[in-house]
Order: sequence, then structure tokens, then C-alpha cells
Amino acid sequence: MIAEAADVTDQEVQPRPASGPATSKVVVIMLLVGLFAYFNSLHGAYILDDARYLADPNIDSPLRAEMATRPLFMASLTLNHRLDGFHHRGYHLFNLSVHLLAAFTLFDLLRRTLVLPRFAGRFDTSSGWIALVISMLWLSHPLNTQAVTYMVQRCESMMGLFFLLAMWCFLRGATGTRKFWWYSAMMMSCLAAAGCKEVIAMFPPLALLYDRMFISGSWRAALRARGGLLAAACIPCFAPVLALAIIGFFTDKVGTVGFGVKLFTPYTYALTQTEVILYYIQLSFYPKGLCLDYIDWPVRHSLAECWPSALMLLTLLGIMGYGVVKNRAWAFPMAWFFVILAPTSSFLPIQDAVFEHRMYLPLIGIITLVTLGVVAALRFVVDRVPASRGMLYRTAGVSAVCLITLLAFRTVVRNSDYGSATKMYADNVEKRPANPRARHNLAMALFTSGDIAGANHHIDVLATVPLQIPSLRVDQIRVLRENGRTAEALALAQRLYSDDPNLEGATYELGVSLLTEDRPAEAVVYLEKAVASFPDNRTGRTHLGIALIAAGREGDGMRELRIAQGLDPTYAKQLLQVARRTALKPDAKPSALKLVTLYADAACRMIENPNADARDTYGICLARIGRFSEAAVQADQAEALARQGGDSYHADRIHYRAELYRAGKAYPHE
Repeated sequence: MIAEAADVTDQEVQPRPASGPATSKVVVIMLLVGLFAYFNSLHGAYILDDARYLADPNIDSPLRAEMATRPLFMASLTLNHRLDGFHHRGYHLFNLSVHLLAAFTLFDLLRRTLVLPRFAGRFDTSSGWIALVISMLWLSHPLNTQAVTYMVQRCESMMGLFFLLAMWCFLRGATGTRKFWWYSAMMMSCLAAAGCKEVIAMFPPLALLYDRMFISGSWRAALRARGGLLAAACIPCFAPVLALAIIGFFTDKVGTVGFGVKLFTPYTYALTQTEVILYYIQLSFYPKGLCLDYIDWPVRHSLAECWPSALMLLTLLGIMGYGVVKNRAWAFPMAWFFVILAPTSSFLPIQDAVFEHRMYLPLIGIITLVTLGVVAALRFVVDRVPASRGMLYRTAGVSAVCLITLLAFRTVVRNSDYGSATKMYADNVEKRPANPRARHNLAMALFTSGDIAGANHHIDVLATVPLQIPSLRVDQIRVLRENGRTAEALALAQRLYSDDPNLEGATYELGVSLLTEDRPAEAVVYLEKAVASFPDNRTGRTHLGIALIAAGREGDGMRELRIAQGLDPTYAKQLLQVARRTALKPDAKPSALKLVTLYADAACRMIENPNADARDTYGICLARIGRFSEAAVQADQAEALARQGGDSYHADRIHYRAELYRAGKAYPHE
């Protein structure tokens, strides 16, 4: 058992000198283990929300970006984007650096905690080694890979780093001199964490419990000594929660978090979390079967469906409650686990009931509790059989090294799944075959890589899989259309719109599907509705402009295209890049070629004086859909512009293409 102590006063909380490995050695060991466990994460692909946030047109303006409620997180993406563009390595190196800093902060926090008077000197000669083992187990644990290798989940690891820094500064201020500076650093850490994720709201209650258990010894003493400080810390800590409530926590139309979630009610979410929390604990001890996406996790609608897990969870909470009331030190790691999980694993509905990155900080509680339990057991044996001391401690040390090594190897293996989007989504589908979002993402990844047959297989299976989120059918429409199955896409879009006209994306996808099927007049009706709902969507306005022009309303269409270009001055260039890249693929689908031809036409209309590249791209697209005479006209104009600019090499290549078009051949051609 961990030693217990009576209440202590502020004058008695000066910690004893910590023992163990030198700080420089700890840094080197952590760097070596961290780099070994995560070296292959530096090549990790962008998955799920990664591409979404990197494609944000305001990525270089954090306060105007989609995730402006997490400004420090967005600022980190802005920094990476300016330094690295879209290259993976810089983003992943940043994530790994955050994880290493968090592990070292955890080490020093634990080391200093174990030498507090609360423990009556029991850990004075071993605090550094115990802290090193706990922090190394946490550093190398594969359950943390999602928070480290899944690029945008740096919001979790960054929040975790600042959460630990805030607790460390709180301890330094409470037990040392220069209190003003330490407490100021604590407040700054809370503010930084608030700029990353809302879970920082759990810092004030945990810091108060930490104070009561390890420093002041009682609630009254803790509140008297630092109650005002922690009350002030609530301001930055609860600010992101308030912002979340203001932007739609209760009425969010998208329904991804808060009481607008359609998949759960607070009651069903709480019931479901009884199983989820036990699953998290299982993964902490046996991290096999790690998975990216759990959207298909079964919803529990009654207590009868989950009473065993509910009973077990209530038992654990009861044990923790007893420990807190009796001021037992072992209760703090349990409270750390449950309190930090509370925002995502209680009764407040979130669309995704399970995400492994949510265990980033709670995992510390489990590792700490188990490690100190092992230490207590070893001491129990040594106290009764002193001769076994050397053998037991050597065995424990070797076992710790072996376990850390094993976890690091498992982390390397798990990081290899992040090597490509296709590999990650295939792993997800293998582990959870009924997951519709995983199948959708796998189909898109296979299509992008050129495996059309594989993509079509998963599209067909997707149609038979139960949907947790209706909007996934909207994604399915897009997948069908991009795979050339435009008639099926239109039929599904019509059915989806008929079932729920208010479903986000249904109106827009119906309009685009009609446009792809050469029904522009009908497409205009739905695209106008979609643009009215999202007037700042440049893609929506572009499709509306294309449909209006195709329907004979050129003036109205040009107005929409100009607005789209005004929303992003680089948009025409982006459209041309997409069009050229698609048109130069020999195996591009006819539906895709038709659509990018419309994009190239729209881009040329957006630009006041299209250059040679723009005309040339439009000509390549026209030829790919068999409009050779028009393609030749565009090529001739492009050639003339190139020669006017003095680029004879470019002009000669365009001239070659123009001759192909006049001969009825596309480029690329057989």
C-alpha cells in the first residue's frame, strides 16, 4: 500500500530532494525511446480530418479558420503550413516533439510529487526511477499513437502538454519560492491549453484535489491556501466550453457534439459510455486491435443492454469515491482517469462515442496506479523477506525495460498503419467491417490510387451497411459519382432529398448529380438552395455558375463565378490544376472528364485574361470528351499567347497537341 499521512500545513510541504537518474540522462533516454517508437510516424499519411483542416482556405489566418475556437491548435497548423506546405514530415515532427515534452513534464511532475511530505520519505530514494518508468511506459504506449500520429489530434496532445505544465507549475508554486511567477506560468499554461481543446476545464477540480491530497491535507486548508487561485484559473479553463455552447452546443445543425447529436440522447450516451470506458481500460492493459474509427459502436438504449458494464463502472467509481473521502493517495490516479474522461465519456453526447486519442491523459492515471501498486507489492515482500531485495528489484527493473521495449515495438507496428490512407482504412474495415465511414474512406482511397474495382466493391458493400450517420449517404453519392456511376449517384441523391430535404449536403449533391447528368436547368433549382444556405462556399457557387451558364443564363452564371473567385483569388488556378491533373490520366472516368471540362471553362471565365496554361488545359479537357474542334481553337489561342510571351518550347508542345486535336486524337492518346 502507498503510505498515507495526516493533514499537513503549508510550512510542511517543502519537498525533499528527488533522487534517481540525472535529468540529462532522462532527456537522452526519452529521446531515444521516443524516436524509436515514432520514427516511422514521420511518414504518416493525412487521414480523416487532416485533409479537411489543411484545405481550409483560412489556414494561414487561425482566428478565421474553421477551428477558430481552438486558436493555438490552428496557429500550430499555420506555422507548419508556412514552413512545410503540405509535406507530412514537418507536421508529424511537431506532434512528436509535443509528445516528448509532455513525457518529460510528466516525469518531473511525478518525481516531485513522490518526495512531498505526504509520502513520509517512502520514495526519497526511488522517486526518480519510479517517475521514469511511468513516463516511459506512457511515452511508448501504442494507445497514444492516435493522439501523436493522427496529425490533427495534436489538439489533444498539445492540450495534454499544457495541462501537465499547469499542474507542474501549480506544484512548484505551492512548494517553492517565487509563487507569483509559478502561478502566473500556471495561468498561461491553462490559457494555452484552452486554445487547444476544451478538456482543460477539468484542471481546476483536479488541481484542488491534488492540493488537498498531497499538499494541504484537507479541503479547508486547500481552499484557504489556493482556492482563489483555482477559481481564477476557471476563467481560461472554462472559456472554450463557453465558446462551444455559444456556437451551437445545444442547437448545432451538424450534430457532431452537444445536444444536437442525432445518434444519442444524454441517457443513451451515458449508457453507451459504460462499455466504452471499460474498453479504454482494456486497451490500456492489452493494446491489441487499435482502430481509427468506431462510428459503428453499438448504441445502448436501456440499462438491460449494458448492466454488467454499468455495475462494474459504478463499482470502480465507488472505490474511487471511498478513496477520495478517506484521502487515500491511490484515489488520485483513479480520479485523474475519470475526471479527465468526463467531458467526452459521461452524458454530454458526441457523435463519435469512441476515439482512442481521448485516452492521452487518462492513460497516465492507469499506468501510475498499476506501477505504484507493483512498487507497494515489492516493498511488502522485501519488508518480510529482506534477502530477496536485490533479486526482486533487479527483476522489476529488467521487466520494466522489457515492457517498455515491447510497447515501443507495438507502437512502431501501429504507426506503420498510418503509412498510407489506403492501409489505414483497410485496417479499419478489417477490424470493424460494419463501419460505413471506414468503407467510404477506403473506397475513396482506392479510387484515388487507381484501384477502381476495389473501390466499387466497397461502394456496393456500403449500400448494405447500416448507417449511424445519415450524412454518410451524402458521402456515398460523391463516391458513386467520382467512380463514374452517375446514374446511381443521381438516384440515391433524389431518394435522400425526398426522405429529408433538410439533411446537410443532400440538396447540394442532388444539384451536382443533375449537372453531371446534363440536366443543368433542374440542377440550378437545387444549387440555388444550397448556395442560399452556405453563401461563402466557393465550390457551391462555382457549380451554380456552371449550371446557370449551361442553362442559358450566362449573365447570372458569370456573376456567381465572379463571387466564387472573389471568395478566394487563387480558386481559378486551383480548378485548372484539378482539371489538368484529371484530364492527363489515361484511365479517367468520362463523368470526371466531363466535370473537369466544366471546371476548366469556369476557370477561364473567372480569369479576366486567361494565359497560355489556362487555354491549354481547357483544350486538353475538351479533347478528352471528344470536342476536338473546340479543343483545337483553345490550343491555337494558347500557342499564340505562349509565342507572345517568348516561350517557344511551350508553344511548340501546344502546337503538337493542336495537330492531334485536328486529327481527332486526344492528349494523352494511344
